[in-house]
Amino acid sequence: MTATDAPRARPGRTATLGLAALVLAGCYLIGSAFLVLGQTGAPGHSGTFYDPSRWLLLAALTGAGIAVAAVRSRAHAAAATVVGAVAALQLAATGAYAVKHWRPFSGANGYGHANLAEVVGYAKLIIGTAVVLLLLCLAGMWRFGAFGGQSGQGGQGDPKNQPGGTAGAGDRLLALGLGAFVAVTVPTALGVGRAETMDLTSLGAFALVYALPWGTALAATGWLHRTAALATAGTVLGSAVACLVFHRMTWPANPVIGMSIAVAAAAVVLHRRR
Repeated sequence: MTATDAPRARPGRTATLGLAALVLAGCYLIGSAFLVLGQTGAPGHSGTFYDPSRWLLLAALTGAGIAVAAVRSRAHAAAATVVGAVAALQLAATGAYAVKHWRPFSGANGYGHANLAEVVGYAKLIIGTAVVLLLLCLAGMWRFGAFGGQSGQGGQGDPKNQPGGTAGAGDRLLALGLGAFVAVTVPTALGVGRAETMDLTSLGAFALVYALPWGTALAATGWLHRTAALATAGTVLGSAVACLVFHRMTWPANPVIGMSIAVAAAAVVLHRRR
């Protein structure tokens, strides 16, 4: 590194550490909101519909923040911000779902009946924080060159620091098709078989919490470099598996069928881009 290059490196490192700090601070806020339980009014009786899959998303976002600060290559930094963006998108959807569904949840089992305004307020905090973190991660993706066709900043000229190959036309068409397929089919697959999970409210919830975030992320892989695309597909696959195991937030009729569609689509992207 020359004397001319050194001043450029220091601000870049400062910006990277700043991004990591903001992501971790946002994760703290979201985690704090998750911990606010719905009260029934009876001592010792409280609960929440945030299932463990939401905590796993928060863990992924936290890990992404730590990784951004720790890694040294643009490829790994791009992958970390991609994981953060996919997790933040799903957490924002979780908050939106919570704002809408805390009231019926409290009516069904009493949890949240005594502090409904509080838990809804914290759900709104989740939305706002997750959206900010999503925007920060998208900015980080741009900075580290996650998008095909742009070089990003820092590390130019060192092939070891590059995020990987860009997608071809076939990859983009496949990504769009898989993303659309997941977005359209997953809600129906999750709800079919029970009348109470095939109404518009239930299908909309399945779309908001699962199908649209996963479909959007998979569709975007066609415009990402190889490393970032693999990170995106891997995050979707991991999220779908977690939701297959833990899905009590929405109680779908057919979790195996619905989640398996997303798992299979993500696996196709992984195979195609590896």
